[in-house]
Amino acid sequence: MVYGMNQEQQRGHLWEDLQDISEQKADAWCILGDFNAVMYKEDRIGGNVVSDHEIKELQDLVTQCELQELPTSGPYYSWTNKTIWSHIDRAFINAYWYGTFDYTHTRYMAPGISDHRPLLIQFHSSSRPKANF
Repeated sequence: MVYGMNQEQQRGHLWEDLQDISEQKADAWCILGDFNAVMYKEDRIGGNVVSDHEIKELQDLVTQCELQELPTSGPYYSWTNKTIWSHIDRAFINAYWYGTFDYTHTRYMAPGISDHRPLLIQFHSSSRPKANF
């Protein structure tokens, strides 16, 4: 579970720490939480227009750590202050995740008392054929 600080310059240590962890992981890994960063221009409506510079930090992290975002269901925007809507809460996995777990995805839940939507990682079992020996 991660929390990215609100200010870009304060998130640098988080990106470095996640990069260090990714270099040491040789098994399934999932990172989820409030990154306080957008990854695509359409990740925010209202407020300032998303710049290329703004999306670079999270995109670089995903590339450097060889992560993929879990498929999602539910509303796209995960945070709002009723004027701005942003997709800043996410779940990422590494390549080992797919080999370890059956299909999983992130479900964005209805908002509660927070201004963020809770994320639920759902694990769906699939029937695997039994090996014939």
